[in-house]
Amino acid sequence: MLNSNVSDKIHSIISSILTSDILEKWKSFMEDHSSEFLEDEKNQISDSSKFSLNSTTLYNEFSSIIEERFSKVIVSYDMTEDEFYKACSETTDEDELVSTFLEILNISLNFQLFVDVMRDEAKRAWMFSMLDIWSRKISESEAKT
Repeated sequence: MLNSNVSDKIHSIISSILTSDILEKWKSFMEDHSSEFLEDEKNQISDSSKFSLNSTTLYNEFSSIIEERFSKVIVSYDMTEDEFYKACSETTDEDELVSTFLEILNISLNFQLFVDVMRDEAKRAWMFSMLDIWSRKISESEAKT
């Protein structure tokens, strides 16, 4: 169990990562490029495990956006990425907000899951509605402290 200072720090880091501007940037990126993933899907009826070079390039670009944002914020809180992820993993059983954050991070940084979300408008809408709800909950919990 983490002490409340570390838990508060994790919440602050996550809310600093998931600001409305970065969520809008992610959403715009995904919407702007979703048609390219749909085109891949149409062209690969017989083998869904193959993807175009462009899909891989777009995934790498999206991952870089996320990783750059995370790195800057985590460092600004005097933590390493390893310390941050270790603290998050230690609190997931007791903190639904952190658990949800890690699930969405996994979707965003796992190529196959990312492709699946990019090919399905409803999944993208779900992902961003969860991020919006989650971001509001973090803001509310910070306002109470």
